[in-house]
Amino acid sequence: MSGRLEWMDDALCVETDPEAFLPEQGGPGGRAARAVCRRCAVTEECLRFALVNGFEGIYGGTSTRERRGMARTRAGVAR
Repeated sequence: MSGRLEWMDDALCVETDPEAFLPEQGGPGGRAARAVCRRCAVTEECLRFALVNGFEGIYGGTSTRERRGMARTRAGVAR
């Protein structure tokens, strides 16, 4: 990850406990993080960032599992 990601300056998650965005896999966690994402102005940028970089946790209002599904669907479309 290089360069400055200016959209992050507008991300609401920087004002939130970072642990909320790393819920236990398969657990009920993530609700608080998703609530923050729903109010955030840079959700699309965040989602794109997570898809490109393969990060774990809640990004752009989606879980790691949801993004993996998106990536598989996208790979199938690209063929």
